[in-house]
Amino acid sequence: MAAENPVDQNSVEKRHTTSKRLLMAIEADVSLATGEIQTHGKEHLKEISPNKKVIIATTHISDLDVPIATLKLGKYFDIAITNQSIHHSFLGEPSTNIGMRIAGRENFIPIDTKKIEGKKHGEFNPQNFEPMRDALEKGKAIIIAAHNPTQKWKLSKGGYGAAYLTAISENVVILPVVVNIESDEPLGMAETILKDVVKRPDASVYIQEPIELEKINGIEDFEKILKKRKRAEKLTKEERSRFSELKTALEKRSDQIMQALASDLPKKKRGEYQ
Repeated sequence: MAAENPVDQNSVEKRHTTSKRLLMAIEADVSLATGEIQTHGKEHLKEISPNKKVIIATTHISDLDVPIATLKLGKYFDIAITNQSIHHSFLGEPSTNIGMRIAGRENFIPIDTKKIEGKKHGEFNPQNFEPMRDALEKGKAIIIAAHNPTQKWKLSKGGYGAAYLTAISENVVILPVVVNIESDEPLGMAETILKDVVKRPDASVYIQEPIELEKINGIEDFEKILKKRKRAEKLTKEERSRFSELKTALEKRSDQIMQALASDLPKKKRGEYQ
C-alpha cells in the first residue's frame, strides 16, 4: 500500500481510534485483494468539530468498500461497522462469521438480512438503529453503506439507513466516503476472491466534506407506523399521509448523501446519480 501524508494532528482534535484487532484483521484481508490504495480529502477531517458524533456513509459497489474505508479512517475514529445480520450467524455464513470473530464481534452491529432462495434480502427495521445510536453516544463512529450492495458495478438506489440514524440521533454529522476499485470489471466481491488475489486492483478513497442533514421532526412516528403495518393493522388516512411524508423526507436526505458519493466516482459507476 502507498505511503500517505498524515493529517496534521495539531489541527484535528484527538479522538479515540479503532481497535487494533479489528484493523489488523481488515488489513490482512484487504492487502491480499488490492494493490496500491490512495486516499484523498483527509483535509475534510479538520472540518468536523470534536463534539460531533460521526456517521461514515460509504459506497458499497464492492464488498471491499466498507473494509477499505474502515482501514483508512480507523486511525482518526473509533469505528463500529454495520453489517448484515446473517454474518452474525455461523450457520448463516460460516466464513464471514469466523472472520468477524477474529476481528472482534463487539466491533460489528447487525442490520436485518435473511436468505431467500440463496439470495440475501435486507429489510428496513428501525430497531436495528437503536444500538447504533447508543454506540454514537459512547463515542463510536458508525460506518454504514449508503445503499444496498450491488452486483452491477455501479451505485444502486440509496437506502434509508444513514439518513434515519442521523434523524434519531443528536449532534451528528455525516462523513461521505467513496471507495473506487479501479477496474472495468467487477472485483472485490466474495465470488471474485481468486481473481482479486491474482489481479490485486488499485483503489482510491475519497473523504468528502461532512454533511449536516436537516432534522426530520417527529421521526419517531415512522417506527410506530411501520410496526402497525407489520402487524397488518389498518392505518388511518392521517397515518398513511404521515408515513408518506416521512418516507419522502428520508429519501430526500438519502439522495443528498448519494449525490455526494457519486461526485467522486467515474460516470459509469454513478448509476442514476449522474
